[in-house]
Amino acid sequence: MVVPFWRRSGTQVAQTVELAGLVVPPGDVGAFVDALLFMASNQEQCHEWGKRAREIAVQEWDKEQILLKFEQELVKGMIYYHA
Repeated sequence: MVVPFWRRSGTQVAQTVELAGLVVPPGDVGAFVDALLFMASNQEQCHEWGKRAREIAVQEWDKEQILLKFEQELVKGMIYYHA
């Protein structure tokens, strides 16, 4: 299920969500309703967003990926510190 997301545009969260859905300004009920109506009449787009959201979650928030990125940052820091 894909739903519109209320978040300020330009934030890291909003930028991620925009890759796989719609972002509407906080408190803008009209934009939220418009997003819901768009999604209700565009099931294929919603399906594509759902697949993309899953891909992003696996790539960015998978435990192993997070630990690998953390390890890489630690190694970079150690190399910089010893240089």
